[in-house]
Amino acid sequence: MFSQLPIPALFRFLLVPALLFSTAQGSAQSVAPSLDSARRGLAQYDLEGDATLDVIRGLGQLLEHPPGVREAREAAFLRDMAAADLLVLAPTPAMRSRVGAALGVPSTRVMAWLRADLARAAVGPYVAAARQGLDALALRDSATPDFGAASGPRRDALMLGAVATALQGDHAVGALAAMAPDPCATPDVACPPEYAHFMAPGRRAVAASRDARAAVVRIQQAADGGEPFARAASEGLPALVAALDEAVLQPAPRLPDDSNLAHVTDAGEAAPFDAVLLVDTRLSRLGYVARASVQADGTVVLEPAEVPLLPETQSFTLPAGYRPVVRAIPALVRELPEASESLRVALGVGPDVPAHVMSRVFLSARERGITPSVLLARGVHGGIRAMAFRGVLANEHTPTTDLRVHVRLGGYAVVSRSGASVSLPRVHGDDGLRFDVQGLSELVGQREPQSASLLFMSVVDSGPVLLAAFGLSPASDALTVVMP
Repeated sequence: MFSQLPIPALFRFLLVPALLFSTAQGSAQSVAPSLDSARRGLAQYDLEGDATLDVIRGLGQLLEHPPGVREAREAAFLRDMAAADLLVLAPTPAMRSRVGAALGVPSTRVMAWLRADLARAAVGPYVAAARQGLDALALRDSATPDFGAASGPRRDALMLGAVATALQGDHAVGALAAMAPDPCATPDVACPPEYAHFMAPGRRAVAASRDARAAVVRIQQAADGGEPFARAASEGLPALVAALDEAVLQPAPRLPDDSNLAHVTDAGEAAPFDAVLLVDTRLSRLGYVARASVQADGTVVLEPAEVPLLPETQSFTLPAGYRPVVRAIPALVRELPEASESLRVALGVGPDVPAHVMSRVFLSARERGITPSVLLARGVHGGIRAMAFRGVLANEHTPTTDLRVHVRLGGYAVVSRSGASVSLPRVHGDDGLRFDVQGLSELVGQREPQSASLLFMSVVDSGPVLLAAFGLSPASDALTVVMP
């Protein structure tokens, strides 16, 4: 998918020192032997030994008595570019000290001195390459590098290093998302289908992975063309390619546009999930979270196959009426697909859906073998919030917890392990009586329970139940939800 583009001629001409000025009029005969040997010496970088540093020292000595203006410009460019490349390839205090000694600059001033001198060297035919060197130094030292503002093998190598670090972390999608723009952000332009299953951070993460694959190709091309930085950087490509080959991203999915979820706070860690069971009063929908991997040619492969990937769903009609006893819905049990017991299912319920409908759908899924273990809601800013829970029936054994919250028509009741009870009745708001979510949050914060359980009347709406659940989640290690 990535085209095999040739290395730009000017880039190759400037950064393969052995070829530099090979077409200039009479330059091969007029340049001093020390400058000619420097070109050859910089055709391959020596990161472990002193060969490259010795060339940098020699170019500094040449600049004290240059043969001419053109030669002085070339010597300054070669010296500064080689020094910058060493600092990008090996960004360690030891290398900074070694480069500083070769330049005759204290190690504490090396970066500032090099930026200023490389900027002065950016004249004539050296402008584009020197700019890439300056961009690389800026990216190297930035806490939030903007890889989109730079180009060339130095940018690509730094970006690949950042991608490798991200893939080793616990929050790979978030780290990768910071490295690329949203490919679906252009107004009036259709979002490419491989990105349509994810929210913006996920789309950016997948785009960064594709950029990394393209960067591997570009660095290898430049290395094959003899560019010294790319040749040095290419030695680390096999490990990076292996990491990209193994990487499988599971970003937060896009839910259907008409999803009606309760809005809760953004507190707490998000629990992972593989599928979503959405519940409205008359409709339940099941969709799977897409996993994305990027092949060497940039192709995005989405899994699992042959199931509806969110925001696409499979729909199931719910009954118009129910018997008083809360039980599984037979038709839904029959229609729900079979799935692996390891499938992590998130339950997303509309705030106005009667709580008994939420319970019936939960019981139906459990009877089918796909027990929901995550509750889903919208955060303050519209993002997906997901919290782990364990659902049990009221007639099953329920663990004794530090805190029990009962959701009743009149408000919340909070019972501690000792049996002490606090009542939180509904309070007046702009839209009438509402559940005292703020009071519950403050009470939970004071108690700091290590475990909690949530019980609710079947006749209340699901909204206050979910608000209570997410209010308990950050303060407790485990939440048990007792279905009526």
